Formats: sequence, structure tokens, C-alpha cells
Amino acid sequence: MNNETRTAVVRTDLDGLRLDRALSELFPDLSRSFLAKLIDQQHVRLGTEVATKPSHRVAAGQPVTVEVPPAAPSEIVSQVGLTSPAWMISTTTFGAGPRAINARGGL
Repeated sequence: MNNETRTAVVRTDLDGLRLDRALSELFPDLSRSFLAKLIDQQHVRLGTEVATKPSHRVAAGQPVTVEVPPAAPSEIVSQVGLTSPAWMISTTTFGAGPRAINARGGL
């Protein structure tokens, strides 16, 4: 799979901010910590230079390029039915939300 390339130009209201903070404003769907990791992994460019520090201060008008790698496949496996007896899986809603119940022992 290929990386997704995103580009932007640093706005005047972001002038002087840390790079990770400015990127989180430019790309609000990506978390600041994720963007900091991308900077550490050299997936971010300021103009033609590779950015190496999340704390780097940006200037208005700077072009920014972010290479977002594809999401890694999930290793999460449902355990329902694998290790839990059926009587432990039942759920019901009382007041605040769903709760697991033990059908043998009651609520």
C-alpha cells in the first residue's frame, strides 16, 4: 500500500507555533501525538527539508507535506464464543446503559 500525501501551507494564525501543534490545526482529523510520531519517523517536510523535531517553530507561508502511512491491520480478535460461556455474554439495559449479567447468579 502507498502512503497518503497531504499538503498545506502554514496559515498566518499558526505563525510561530510548534510544528506538531500547527499540523494538528491544519489536519484536525489526525491527533497531535500521531503527527509527532510521523515527524520522528521523518514523514513530514517543511518545504524541501525533512522535519525532525515536533518542537520546531513554523513560519506563515511555509509549505508542509505529510506522508501518512496506511493503517496497520488490526490484531484484535473477538473472544465472544471462544473463551466465554454463553451465560456470560448476555446483556441488558437498566438506566445508564448496557451491563453484562450473570444469568446463573442474577444481576
